[in-house]
Amino acid sequence: MDKSVYNPRKLTEKYYGYRHSAEIINKISSAIKLADLNNDIPYMLYFREELCEAASRWYMDAADIIKVFKEALALIDKYPDVERTYFQVGKDATEHLLCTYKTFLNTIINFDSVPLKEYKEYLNDFRKRWTKYGYTQKEPYRMELGLCLETGDMDGAEKLWQEYKKTPKNIYEREACHITDIKYYLLNNELEKALQLTNGVPDEYRKHLCLEYYLVNGGYKNAEETAYRLEHSYSLKREAMQFASFMCAYAYNRTGRSLRIYKKYWKEWEAEKNPKYRYYTFKNAACFFKILKEAKGSGTVKLKTGSPLPACGVDNIYNTDMLYRYYYKEAEEIAERFDKRNGTGIYAKRLLTSLENACAGKDKL
Repeated sequence: MDKSVYNPRKLTEKYYGYRHSAEIINKISSAIKLADLNNDIPYMLYFREELCEAASRWYMDAADIIKVFKEALALIDKYPDVERTYFQVGKDATEHLLCTYKTFLNTIINFDSVPLKEYKEYLNDFRKRWTKYGYTQKEPYRMELGLCLETGDMDGAEKLWQEYKKTPKNIYEREACHITDIKYYLLNNELEKALQLTNGVPDEYRKHLCLEYYLVNGGYKNAEETAYRLEHSYSLKREAMQFASFMCAYAYNRTGRSLRIYKKYWKEWEAEKNPKYRYYTFKNAACFFKILKEAKGSGTVKLKTGSPLPACGVDNIYNTDMLYRYYYKEAEEIAERFDKRNGTGIYAKRLLTSLENACAGKDKL
């Protein structure tokens, strides 16, 4: 490799064109190799941070994500005064790494292969680095609260909620940063409080949390309205997982639209490697086919997908019960793994509640 042609800014601008494609993982990985080859410490750190950020949306094995982030931590520890790159935000490289640390924590908790003990060790390390930098405990409390909500430890969440709410914000925090707050209210069935935090907020992920609440609890009328607004609002790119929610939400009144979504995205759902995303996708697919089977009385469905679906069919005619059972089985197996890792039963309970309410009526909430 001719070092004279190495230009990290151009490398960054090049992979920015892949922001909405899994190909970004390969592009950033190549950038890391070039930065290492040229011993460019600032970009050796930055590109590793970028890979961890990209991994939150595009698939990497948990072990690979952890390996890359450990390398980033080792770099900042060895070169604490490393120069900030042109692309990094914040006053220095350390501040930017701390922001990536939050993304890293939010990503690896989605993998049932990461033991809680290991996750908590990273969380404690994050707290030490965060407070040493001069920040308040607000973010560490938020991350720890998120862990309790993820595992279904509502007693622990209640205790942390009090500490979290009374701890002063850091300077950079805005009122709109309420994802954890929304999750807390929804898990406590305080829907109105959660909805208030989505008002005027452009981030559709916050609104999607409320959509999932409707689907779990049988509020299909509200789910349909929310899905329609989300699907037709401006967005950079919606994840395939979101379309599984839309498909389920449209099951009663827009069945044709649901089936078109299924035909378009089922292969992406099948290829999804993030265990948590896969769980929600397969859960909603199971609910959709259960509604077709029971509430709408459709024993079979014709699906011209261009390739065979996971469940058996003849001449593009598929049995809805077989499709339901296929998606349910996969969601159930993932739920079992997460609940074993977490020491609780929240994933299995969420799946069963969703299925019980799927045919309970679209006006339940």
